[in-house]
Amino acid sequence: MDFIVRRDDDALKLERISSCNFGTSCLSAHADKEQFQGNQKLEELHIAVEGSGALSVVVQGPSGCGKTSLLRDYLSLRGRTVGDSVMVVHLGEQIDSKVLLGTFTCTAVPGEFVWMPGLLTKCVLNGHWIVLEDIDFAPPDVISLLLPLVKTGRLNLPGYYEAVVAARDFKLFLTQRTTSTGCPEAGHMVAGLLKVLEDHSVTLTLPPHTTDDIEKVISSEYPDLETFTKQLALTVVEQGVSLRHVLKLCNRIVPQVAHGRLTSVPDMMLDLLDCFCGHLSGEKKLSKALKLSHLCGGLSQNMVEQLCFSHMPSLQSSPSTFSVGRSYIGRSCSSQSKVCYSHTQSSLSLLEAVSRCVQMAEPVLLVGETGVGKTATVSYLASVTGYKLVVMNLSQQTDSIDLLGGYKPVQMVHIVAPLKEEFEELFRATFSLKQNGHFLASVQTCVTKKQWIKLLKLMVHSVESAHKRTKRSDKNLYAKWGKLGLKLKKLRQQLLKSQTFAFTFDEGALVEAVKEGWWILLDEVNLASAESLQCLSAILEAHSNSLLFMEKPDSEPVTRHPDFRLFCCMNPSTDVGKKSLPENIRNRFTELYVEEPTSTADLSVMIQDYLKNDCPSNPLVEGIVRLYRSLKELSKTKLLGGTGRSPHYSLRNLCRALEYASNHRCGSFHRSLYE
Repeated sequence: MDFIVRRDDDALKLERISSCNFGTSCLSAHADKEQFQGNQKLEELHIAVEGSGALSVVVQGPSGCGKTSLLRDYLSLRGRTVGDSVMVVHLGEQIDSKVLLGTFTCTAVPGEFVWMPGLLTKCVLNGHWIVLEDIDFAPPDVISLLLPLVKTGRLNLPGYYEAVVAARDFKLFLTQRTTSTGCPEAGHMVAGLLKVLEDHSVTLTLPPHTTDDIEKVISSEYPDLETFTKQLALTVVEQGVSLRHVLKLCNRIVPQVAHGRLTSVPDMMLDLLDCFCGHLSGEKKLSKALKLSHLCGGLSQNMVEQLCFSHMPSLQSSPSTFSVGRSYIGRSCSSQSKVCYSHTQSSLSLLEAVSRCVQMAEPVLLVGETGVGKTATVSYLASVTGYKLVVMNLSQQTDSIDLLGGYKPVQMVHIVAPLKEEFEELFRATFSLKQNGHFLASVQTCVTKKQWIKLLKLMVHSVESAHKRTKRSDKNLYAKWGKLGLKLKKLRQQLLKSQTFAFTFDEGALVEAVKEGWWILLDEVNLASAESLQCLSAILEAHSNSLLFMEKPDSEPVTRHPDFRLFCCMNPSTDVGKKSLPENIRNRFTELYVEEPTSTADLSVMIQDYLKNDCPSNPLVEGIVRLYRSLKELSKTKLLGGTGRSPHYSLRNLCRALEYASNHRCGSFHRSLYE
């Protein structure tokens, strides 16, 4: 097969790309300064953008000082919206420069590749604004490609002799983290490059939030929490709690406040545990909970300890809702769970915490060792509420195509079939069926005999006739015929290359879930590649109702369905080969640490649930508990597997063994249990 490369019909010349789908008008670049008065930081940023004449602005400060929020507010006042005239990219250590510059990609025509401009290239050409988050985490090659742009206003593209000249309205915003002393967090490899970048940019340094700043933020967002504002502000300053997590707590407890008082102190304490202490375990969790208990009116130590380790919520279900303790979720459909999920104290506490996150539309990160019930909890919750759950196991080999989609070869009939349906629908609305029955029969014959060229000629002829008939009488129908004509033109290009197969863009699981309102669980998310993690950045911004995925060929924003929920699971990054999740992504989740149940009561309930059809006696259950604990202890000291390594026993092994003994009989029940 002959392969050809084209530059997308010369769309990437040194001029504006008219085909990019950004297109809303924004306010004049010379915005009225009065709209920024009253906010010193916004005024300083506006002066940096419009008064300096520099192409780029660096906003730096310690983590949680409000860099992203400041830029978001400023962009909003300037009439620019993310995904429209502003692009936001979260940088990481392994991000590829092709995401910003562009790359050659295949099209629906077999053997054809076109140049797909990256986000930075699109913004440079069209005069849009781009925000690069966490520039100090970017690799040296990404920072190096920005240096000519901020110095001379020209962007160098691989394979092009002439540099791309930045449009007059183009602006580049960079955010950079600093330590408490004001020094950049970047390593030595990129510190020098960042210094050169800062020398040719306007730098705006944000100090850490003061108590007064935080009080203003909370009171403006949540005026009903006036009595708690000062205490919450002190918590951020004195306890080192992230402002993002404090605002998440405020969003949870607003419905619990009536006339300045809490309607349920224990419920607020449980929300506080999820937001501030959920990522901790054991004594660390209790110690931090005791330090923060004053926010709930000073609960006793025994009460805090009970909520941390002994709280057992009640479970209720109705045809319309499913509730666990303080959380409740509307059911998509009434369904009976087919997942065996034991209602132990630890499992119900975890189920309540996850349900609360679902209720508040928060992305969830479950951290715990293998086989402790992370995936099982989410699967059970999706099963009882009737929502579709998509589970994906990520790894270093997982590509962004698996999440977002990509071009895949398909039979030509799969390309033609939807076009034929659209054609027949428009034909019935435009022409008489009685007078054109023979013509429609010819169309069907062409499809049956796979005579694609003849079919194309028939449909193109109908489009031309329809244009003449509807041009003045029905503009809506005329526009629909026009869109069909463009699709047929594209089909013609495909048929010229091959009449047996073609390529079509197949949406990935993540895009489908966002559009359809499914739940998606990404397992081993910390092992995913940088490109795969980049796909999650926009989703984790809770305020975004539409998402722009860079890899989609049409650059059309995807509208987020209100029922969409994101769950991620990972093992602790304590063992060899297990890396941690980047901090700029991790801190946007509600993180919950999942411990393995070890109490005799929890293990006994679990064993009885899996063997309920066999009605095991108490001595038998106690014997299984002792055996399980003994095997776990021996695996650490004496037992070796077939590879010469110590085996790993978890609840997953125990549950699978019990399920096998219950469903596969080998004579008597005791013999099955032994096997």
